[in-house]
Amino acid sequence: MKPARQGSLRAIWGAPILLGLSTCVGLLSALVGDGAWDHVSALALGAPVVAAAWYGLRRRRDPD
Repeated sequence: MKPARQGSLRAIWGAPILLGLSTCVGLLSALVGDGAWDHVSALALGAPVVAAAWYGLRRRRDPD
């Protein structure tokens, strides 16, 4: 069995890890404070929603 290359692991797990980190930052910043922290939490928690909507709503091309 051939070991997986680093590039393929990054391609598979890169986006889910970034979205998970964004969610954690958003939840922690919402708990930490007010003012600018509210904006940080809104942006960080909105990123996974926007990514899911973009991937879910885009049209797929039919292979010809």
